[in-house]
Amino acid sequence: MTWVRRLGRHRVLGLVVLAVLALEVVFGQMAVRFAPPGSSVAAYWPNSGLSVVALILSSRRWRPATLGGVFLVTVLANLLGGRDLQVSAGFAMANAAEAGLAFWLLAQARDEPPVTGHGSPGPALSATGLPADRPDDDRPRLESVEDFIRLFVACAFASALGAVLAGATIGLLQDGDALVTGRAVLASHLASMLLIVPLSMRLPRDREHAAGPAEVLVQWATLTLVVGAVFFGTQGLPLVFLIYPILVWGALRAEPWVTALQLLVAGGAVAVLTTTRGGPYLDAIRDAGQPPELAGTLLQAHLLASALVTLPLALIKAQRLLALAEVTRSHEELDAILAATTATAIVGIGLDGRVEYVNVGAQHLSGYQASALLGRARVVVTPGPEPLLTFAEDGTGPSGEAPLREVVDPVLDASDGTVVQDWGFLRADGARLTVSVALSRRYAANGTPAGYLAVAEDVTERRQQEREVKEALASEKLVVDRLAQLDQTKNDFLSTVSHELRTPITSILGYSQLLMGQDASDLPAIQRQVVGRIERNGRRLMGLIEDMLAMSQIEVGSFGFTRVPLDAREPLALAVESTLPLLPARDLALEQRVSTEPVLVAGDADKLERAFENLLSNAVKFSNPGEQIVVRLAAEAGEAVFSVTDTGIGIESEDQEQLFDRFFRGSEAQTQAIQGAGLGLSIAATIVNGHDGSIDIESAPGRGSTFTIRLPLLEEV
Repeated sequence: MTWVRRLGRHRVLGLVVLAVLALEVVFGQMAVRFAPPGSSVAAYWPNSGLSVVALILSSRRWRPATLGGVFLVTVLANLLGGRDLQVSAGFAMANAAEAGLAFWLLAQARDEPPVTGHGSPGPALSATGLPADRPDDDRPRLESVEDFIRLFVACAFASALGAVLAGATIGLLQDGDALVTGRAVLASHLASMLLIVPLSMRLPRDREHAAGPAEVLVQWATLTLVVGAVFFGTQGLPLVFLIYPILVWGALRAEPWVTALQLLVAGGAVAVLTTTRGGPYLDAIRDAGQPPELAGTLLQAHLLASALVTLPLALIKAQRLLALAEVTRSHEELDAILAATTATAIVGIGLDGRVEYVNVGAQHLSGYQASALLGRARVVVTPGPEPLLTFAEDGTGPSGEAPLREVVDPVLDASDGTVVQDWGFLRADGARLTVSVALSRRYAANGTPAGYLAVAEDVTERRQQEREVKEALASEKLVVDRLAQLDQTKNDFLSTVSHELRTPITSILGYSQLLMGQDASDLPAIQRQVVGRIERNGRRLMGLIEDMLAMSQIEVGSFGFTRVPLDAREPLALAVESTLPLLPARDLALEQRVSTEPVLVAGDADKLERAFENLLSNAVKFSNPGEQIVVRLAAEAGEAVFSVTDTGIGIESEDQEQLFDRFFRGSEAQTQAIQGAGLGLSIAATIVNGHDGSIDIESAPGRGSTFTIRLPLLEEV
């Protein structure tokens, strides 16, 4: 509501609480003034209900002050009604105590989840006109029979406390009958609370299913006429019960808050007419010669009966309507979901195999219309290596068919309740599909099997693709296995050839070195050149054989390392010694910048020598005649750093990424026809990686290259 939002909820509630306290003064003094002659208490005490309403609507911070206000206005109401100060204070204490107890008992259930329903147009409003179900709305709920029982118990205990205190007040201060007073107070205050408090609580709203304005207006008019006719004149007691059917009518047709309002208005009218004009109850008491308090007791009994009949009935009706709306909404949502699942077939099947439900997806999948299936067709199974499902009318199924129950029950019994498997399916047009079916049992409310639920999907194309993929993978596996065999054959061949070639090459090198070791002056110059050429080519062939053998070992995983503590200068010296004979032929110089201190690493001496030699021989091959090669070895920042620098032809940047791949040769090496198999750098990289090290290159075309190996230094013990 606009005015509520403009003023602020808490400010509005404060004004409402002040108005309720003001009403307590007005109604309280009227109730005292119009008490039955000779009675010590009022026939109807609205202040009990109004006090609880004031506490419910107060904010938490102001509730203690509100309770004090309840005490003060009750004192004032009794004083204005003609009672003395002590009695007024006693009744005020009873009223405040019972209101506080009732509120406390109701407040214990405020945090339980509320009951909601479908169809409520926007946020509900309480009878006070304030928005309900707000995050800061801590009013107790009255949305179910359980809530009403809680309300009744809270009001009963609170009224009992008020009755004890009021009876004690009359007995001690006026020497009256405490028992009669307490009995009258108990009924009066309980009736007041049950009639007034519900309107301040959170009631369920369901305008969609409530009666229209015209019917509600007729019901209000009828209730008004009946109450006036029965209690305005001097009717007999039996006619009092004419009010109940009218209230029940409202409970069954109107919203709960309307029922609570009618109950309050009718009860208030009955109380006012009884106290001002007499009516059936007071007349009956006078005729029987009973105490006047008994008239109030009968009046309160009438009000209690009205509340106990109408409020639970209205709440039960509201609960059932809300539950029905929720079920209807869920059913509509389910129907919409099932109708939208056009790619999935959902079929409900009875125990006899007859079709009881099909969705649009089932009609699309089977080629049958729903009218041809529901109640007319059965799901039949043709057993075989690939069981076949189809829809068939009695006597029209395929030969050899088996009842569905005989086929699926054993499988379901052996599972956890749902079985998913592929079935063959015969469409209405004769086409055969492969469908994946999730089959489970349906159960009745008593737990007995009622049928089956099948959820199916056409997987014909998917299974065909899976078969094709499986066949392709099998074919590729054969190819891979064949390639692996060929690769193994190649490795075996390389290993065999390498071993077989090493013997003759060793002999050639040995004889060449023997000839070169004799007095070379005895040989003619041409012969010396030939012997030198034989030795150089023999060394080159031996290096190529060693590389091929090493690569073969690497591929088969037999290229192992025996790492021991060693000085990296030692394998470097051997590598330099093997490289020196190659320098004169190309007029190259070698500068060594090797640390004078030991460079300790955990390494395989033979493998490290091989890596160093490969890098040195690489520098020799790619250097120009007359240039210098620089070799460095030192310990730097916890690493043994070995580098070889030449000023040769250099390497293109696009070739550097593949430089350590086996059999790779740079474009410049191929252009200049520089000899080599492309294995040396790959073997060197493998050796370095096996020593937990790294190898990298810095190079530019025409400016030479620098290869650097970094190995972790051996930690000193």
